[in-house]
Amino acid sequence: MNKIMSVVCLGVMVTAAANATPGYLYRTSNGAYKVVYDYTDKAKTGCNSGCCGSCVTIKNCADKVKTGCNSGCCGSCVTIKNCADKVKTGCNSGRCGSCAEPKADKSQAEMSWYVGGRLGLSLLSWDNEYSTKPDIGVDDDKESFAEAVFGGGVFLGRTIGDFWRGEFEAGLIGSFEDNDQGYNFELTVPYLIANVYRDFANGLYIGAGVGAALPKTVLDTMMFVGGERSKYSLSLMGALMAGWTYKLEHNLVLDFRYRLAMFDGTEQERVFAQGTYIGGVDVSGTHFKNEIGLILDNSVSVGLRYEF
Repeated sequence: MNKIMSVVCLGVMVTAAANATPGYLYRTSNGAYKVVYDYTDKAKTGCNSGCCGSCVTIKNCADKVKTGCNSGCCGSCVTIKNCADKVKTGCNSGRCGSCAEPKADKSQAEMSWYVGGRLGLSLLSWDNEYSTKPDIGVDDDKESFAEAVFGGGVFLGRTIGDFWRGEFEAGLIGSFEDNDQGYNFELTVPYLIANVYRDFANGLYIGAGVGAALPKTVLDTMMFVGGERSKYSLSLMGALMAGWTYKLEHNLVLDFRYRLAMFDGTEQERVFAQGTYIGGVDVSGTHFKNEIGLILDNSVSVGLRYEF
């Protein structure tokens, strides 16, 4: 056992020595010996053009570290210890024998722009509340909707550090149309929103957004002669997001996202034509009002993001 341990220890010692073996010994004019080590760490070393006679000593430096003596400070050499990979170091021009402060490596921590687009499927939920003015003795009615619609959007954003993103997104949540007993109802929702995301190392992310929705409704039938056939409204829109990204290429990212968004709908009013009867009741000249309150949008989408 002792022999085995001795062989192992010897092997370790030989291996360690091989990494810093004296390249050669030479004798100076005063009879002393000087040792010059040959390091194979790809570090570039050398004496100062203006101060030869002493060489740079490099200890424990990572690969690709560049070092050297300062041209303005002769007589001493630089010692660099535990330098990070790819960090450029050297003497300060005003201080002989000291190392310069390491400079941060420019990497993904820098801000970069990106653009992209997405296609999605939304489940829109809302209520249509109907009323008449003046009251004609017909009960007010409420109709609930939960409809799946297709939409999409485009976005422009910027990464902030390693884990944050901010972007502007514009698109169409979707369009719905319903024709029932001669009544035509349509709902279309374009939007513009500003989003902030927090990315995680495993590709998951969460986010939130604030913006504006511009829902448009169309309410029409042959019995209407007045009022607004189509109506736009501007509504505050809020959203919460969660998703996962997968990098296809160095600058091309596949994005899967779930979003819950909320915004208000429109209020629209039409006028019945003369000689119109509903359920045996004369509604000539009566104002018919449709009011849409809160609209919920549950959507899933897939997108592509190109990073500059």
